[in-house]
Amino acid sequence: MRTIKWLFDIWRKKKRLATFLVFMSILNASVAVAYPLFLREVIDALTEKASFEVISRNVLILVALGFANFLVYSVMMGTRAWTNIRLERDLRQRMFEHLIRLGRSFFQRFRTGDIVTRLTDDLSTDMKLPWFVCSGIFRTVEAVCMVVFGLVVMVRLNPTLTLAAVGPLPILIVIFMATASAVQSRYERLQKRISDVNDHMEACFSGIRVVKAYGREKGQQRGFHEVIERRKRAEIDAVRVGTIVQSMYGYIWQFGVVIVLLVGGKMVMDGTLSLGTLVAFDAYVLVLVFPMYDIGTFFVMGKRAGVLIRRMTDMEDVEPEIKEVPNPKTLELECTDAGAGVSGAPARPESAGVPAFHGALRFENVSLVFPGGRKILDRVNFEVKPGEMIALVGRVGSGKSSVINMIPRLIDPTEGRIMLNSTPVRELSLESLRRLVGCVPQEPLLFSDTIENNIRFHRDWITDDDIVRGAEVARLMQEINVFPEGLETKIGQRGVTISGGQKQRVALARALAGRPKILILDDCTASLDAQTEAALWDGLHQVFPSCITIVISHRAATLEKANLILVLERGAIVERGTHDELAAKKAVYHTLYELGKLEEEVGRDWGQ
Repeated sequence: MRTIKWLFDIWRKKKRLATFLVFMSILNASVAVAYPLFLREVIDALTEKASFEVISRNVLILVALGFANFLVYSVMMGTRAWTNIRLERDLRQRMFEHLIRLGRSFFQRFRTGDIVTRLTDDLSTDMKLPWFVCSGIFRTVEAVCMVVFGLVVMVRLNPTLTLAAVGPLPILIVIFMATASAVQSRYERLQKRISDVNDHMEACFSGIRVVKAYGREKGQQRGFHEVIERRKRAEIDAVRVGTIVQSMYGYIWQFGVVIVLLVGGKMVMDGTLSLGTLVAFDAYVLVLVFPMYDIGTFFVMGKRAGVLIRRMTDMEDVEPEIKEVPNPKTLELECTDAGAGVSGAPARPESAGVPAFHGALRFENVSLVFPGGRKILDRVNFEVKPGEMIALVGRVGSGKSSVINMIPRLIDPTEGRIMLNSTPVRELSLESLRRLVGCVPQEPLLFSDTIENNIRFHRDWITDDDIVRGAEVARLMQEINVFPEGLETKIGQRGVTISGGQKQRVALARALAGRPKILILDDCTASLDAQTEAALWDGLHQVFPSCITIVISHRAATLEKANLILVLERGAIVERGTHDELAAKKAVYHTLYELGKLEEEVGRDWGQ
């Protein structure tokens, strides 16, 4: 029932197209069934030595029916092919738009390779879901019409011979009932094996540096051979069973031809049946062979489509973790002075596109508990005002990342609230909120595109000046000018053609190009040298003097610049204050600070 409902929802939005396809299917079946009737008239007219006028008229009707059949069939098949391709596009777009809204738990549950398989292989027009949704269904509508119309005509011509011709029909019903579960299980196994192959390739190629560093190329080759071999066996098994079932539907029905020739031939010799009627009956049985094959294909591919639809609905059923409240608030766009560029360029007005916000960011008794009862944050309270920088310090798993992920609402607290001035962030539209925030993750994600497009990141409201200014503040512009194509230089997938420090600065320029009111830096200065980091902070305060900056870092130079340092242990703030205040206490912060300095010194010594 779930499969039928899913298909009904698809066609409910395309009623006119569905109606046209049904009409064309009925019309094509009617023309095809009419042809043997007039063939019978021609044969009987020749046998009875009718006049030339009668024979000519029937022959002309046959020619007209042939031309009509060609025209109707061409339009019908062209429409189906066009619809298949359109459905492929629409289904992929629909699924992608849904997936892009889902939270991190979904991507922890579904492997990347499996998601790619469901959006590509499952939704291809090569006898997969889009083909079944249109061609599979309407070929069956056409086939059923041909069978029904043909049987009605055959009964009117001779009920006894019709009963003999449909003798194989019960056998086909038994075959379907006996093979349904076997066909479905094999197609389920096949799609899982296809997902395994894509997942293996994605993991290997995304981690190719690690594979080469450990010399595991042969191990990856063996692993790929195993998954591709399992896919091959699953593919052969599914094709074997599907072909046998489809062939049975087509070939068993051909026994009807033999029965018609034997029984009908005897009736012609006995004089109880005309030769034209026997030829018409034989033509009808031949005409019905392919519709019966299509019906068999429908049952086989229907089982496969059921598997694919279930794989689609598995993802469609996942609700977004972050939802907007009804009628969310939107911040007005401002047009204010953005400050002078670091190169000394005069200040210019910001282009419309940045939400107006000049207040404080507050966490009020914020707690976070994951499913299963594991507490991640415990009553976190702090406030940071425009122009201030706050640093989050703590051991791995202390809750630092959870704090910064709550600001753009990548996750929501289970208790407490986060405020922008007097407005809870839950009451803001996600677009308004996330335009306020610029985020630089610890591992920057870059795309196989130009540096400019990596910085712009599909934000059409960002100007060329914004891109240059962001690159200048990120201390990237000098290196870009060395590249032969400047900002138009293409970088490889995940930025493999540039250094780690350059990747971080491209990601930082991306965040700054949006003129953020809140800048989140997740240990992104770790790959920068001391001189570049100092220039970065100077440029940031000069160009974005009112920006709230939240940093996760253990670097001494960064911590010493912070207006407030929060030390987290097991999700709770155990210390807070400036660097000098916390260092004097010689408690948790002092230990972490000294460890950070030691790591920096070891790194410098190792580099030398």
